Amino acid sequence: MRRALVICSGFDLKPEMLNSAACAAQMLRTYEFDVTPCIGAEATRQGICDAYGALIEASAPADAAVVYYVGHGGLAVNSRYTPDDDLARVFQHINPTDFGETTDDEFRGISALELSLLLATLTAKTPNATTIFECCYAAQMSRGDAVAAAPAPTPTLTRIGVTNHLRALRDRARGLPLRAIHTRSGSQPAARASQRCSCGSRMPRPLRSDSTHRPTRRLDRRDDAGARTAAGRCPRPTRPLAGDRAAAA
Repeated sequence: MRRALVICSGFDLKPEMLNSAACAAQMLRTYEFDVTPCIGAEATRQGICDAYGALIEASAPADAAVVYYVGHGGLAVNSRYTPDDDLARVFQHINPTDFGETTDDEFRGISALELSLLLATLTAKTPNATTIFECCYAAQMSRGDAVAAAPAPTPTLTRIGVTNHLRALRDRARGLPLRAIHTRSGSQPAARASQRCSCGSRMPRPLRSDSTHRPTRRLDRRDDAGARTAAGRCPRPTRPLAGDRAAAA
């Protein structure tokens, strides 16, 4: 059986995103995939996790599974990182439809670590799995209308909120092999693809991590299989985590 999950976030939604999702779904159907859409209002944090969970539950060892996401993504560097820090050096995430409702107590994005946990669980069911992220900063883990739309509500992500989120994910990861959830190489049997940032629209502000704005550099890296991946360049700089600016001063 061939199954695919096509996700299009409604956060700061652009017509090009809907077009990408429709094209991806049409292409997958030509290869006889049973496509499950998760579009707009359905693509909240909980909606995406539930749909991904349903794909995992339905998958069997002989099946093929594809997860496609189009929308916005975010990245920040932890300027006060130490090896024993609960907050990682780099924090990456995708922005579901309800991302703007993020608080310190509830992160409404989906982080790279959480996506890796989901992929590790999927590849435990079937090794024939592919994930595709068409968003800013995708390689490190995601145009406007003629008439400008109202700006999407962008939350201020804080050190406290992100740390709480990562602690909860680490608790979930304890039962999985470390190699299966390594965020640089991902789940070993799975194929991973990323789309370089091509949206010229206003990007959601990434996490705050420095007292100065620093652009994300384009990087090349190799995964465990030796495949070369280019990290996308986003026109918006990374910004410091809330609370870091005062500490840096």
